[in-house]
Amino acid sequence: MSQSDDDIDWSLTTFEGVRIEQMRRWAELPLDRIVAALEEMEQYAARLPGKVPVNTKQEPS
Repeated sequence: MSQSDDDIDWSLTTFEGVRIEQMRRWAELPLDRIVAALEEMEQYAARLPGKVPVNTKQEPS
């Protein structure tokens, strides 16, 4: 099944657009699903070798 160019929301094809869509979908989840997802991500992170940085963004000085 193919979509025509008129049916595609091209704003969602940029990095910023994808991030906004991810946040929109995350915000629609009920709280229990959010907590379950965070717990599942924590379990996956615990299986990774070494330490994974939580936040790599530098604060502006």
